[in-house]
Amino acid sequence: YALYILARYTVEWSVRLPMYFVLAVAMGLVMVGPLSGFGPFAALAAVVSILLGITINGVFKLCISLFSFWIEDTNPFQWLYDKLILVIGTIFPLEIFPRAMQPFLKLTPIYTVCYGPAKLTVDFTPEKFLEILGAQLLYLAVGLGAMFLVYGNGVKKLYVNGG
Repeated sequence: YALYILARYTVEWSVRLPMYFVLAVAMGLVMVGPLSGFGPFAALAAVVSILLGITINGVFKLCISLFSFWIEDTNPFQWLYDKLILVIGTIFPLEIFPRAMQPFLKLTPIYTVCYGPAKLTVDFTPEKFLEILGAQLLYLAVGLGAMFLVYGNGVKKLYVNGG
């Protein structure tokens, strides 16, 4: 079931992503112009990072949704997660936070979902790509492990209570 929902989420964003991409490139070229140093390798790295970020976001949102096995409504938790992604990952760049907080914020999934891929797109370096890719693979593994653990425990609870 969890993989089905994740596949459905993947199909949904695979239809939306090309439309958003065309719109974002058009707006970016009109408002800012072409990015200096953005070559084919940077584009490929950005695409890989964006796809992993979207997948990690889907896994974490699914983990939050699976908590509905224990609590009735997970919408407040989804709302909090979405607002954290918006505020820390989109509105405020990582550099705006105090230097002491920046390493901790880089350890959050918000960095791997939103800020990291965006930063990689506009300021590509191979070192930054490897840093973000490593963090993304780690969070994807942790997120999938948590998803299967929560789903397995939830299904057991469901079977014990009579389906």
